[in-house]
Order: sequence, then C-alpha cells, then structure tokens
Amino acid sequence: TVIGEQQPELLLTRQGANPGNLICVTGTLGDSALGLRLLQDGNPERDYAQRHLDPSPRIAEGLALAEAAVPTAMIDISDGLLADLGHILDLSGAGAQIHLSKLPLSTSFIAHIASIGKEYFLLPLTGGEDYELLFTIPPEREKDTAALFTQIGTRFSVIGEIETEKGLRIIAEDGSPFTVAVTGYNHFT
Repeated sequence: TVIGEQQPELLLTRQGANPGNLICVTGTLGDSALGLRLLQDGNPERDYAQRHLDPSPRIAEGLALAEAAVPTAMIDISDGLLADLGHILDLSGAGAQIHLSKLPLSTSFIAHIASIGKEYFLLPLTGGEDYELLFTIPPEREKDTAALFTQIGTRFSVIGEIETEKGLRIIAEDGSPFTVAVTGYNHFT
C-alpha cells in the first residue's frame, strides 16, 4: 500500500490528450521485460534482474513535468506501453500512431536483440514494469520539454502523435503497419 498526498494544482491525469499532441516517454523501454525473460530462463544478469525486481519510478521527472505544466495527459508504464497508452486514449477519446523506429532502447537491450529474435519489439511494446513516464504534450512545447529533461539529466523521446481517429496504429521501421496480438498486462483477465 502506498499512502501519500496529492497537490491538486499539480495533478496530471490520463485524460486530456488532444489530436496533434506528441506522445513522449522517459528513459528506455523493454529492459524490465528482458530482465524477467532472463530470470525465467535461469540467466539472472544483474542489471536486468535489478531493473525488473527493483524499478526506480520517475518521481522527480513527474514532479518537474507537473510544475512546468507541460503534459496534457500522463501515466507511468507499468502494464506495458501499448496497454498504458490505451488508457490515455480511452479516457481522452482519441487515437494515436507510434513509430517502432522511435522507441528508446538501451544499448544493452540492443546487444540482446539477436538472442531475443525478430519479435524483440514485443518487449518494449508490451512488457511493462519499466515505470518510465508516458505523456502527451502540445508540439509547441517540445523544445521546453527537451530543455527540462536536459536539465534533469534524463533521456526523453517523442515516439508518436495523438490523432482524431480512434484506435492505435503502430508503424514499422519500413513504414508498414505493425500488428501486435497482445497489448500488455490486463488486471481483469
């Protein structure tokens, strides 16, 4: 159980993403899912096991974003990028497209791609437990957001855009649609 207090003036919700907003994430994606996979395979590589078993939530980054009043919607990535983006889209009544080529992957993750196989994108898309921040911003605030993250010293990436047409479209590196059968963790299945 986590008990705390909120500051109503700094509250950011999942609702509020608008067509034209940019979809952004902090840090890198897929490392926790890779850690879980390695643990399940009996290969507890220290860094990945640590990333999965003892994640570090982006509290300072979330507070900085709230204080700067930049995001229109925000959530942490605990159920997987696709599942958590789905929460924002449902509550905002919007759709989105994201680009696989823009997903931030760690150097170590990239080094494991050959051992993961051609479906390696499933880990950053559906893995969850990264506890990175997923948020939307107006395009005119991209430079402000980049400056904020430079000051904090945290990686920040734009991975897609919010659209009027409902649904989530994933664009592969070659520009073709990319289909995923599972979107991430679902608490009710």
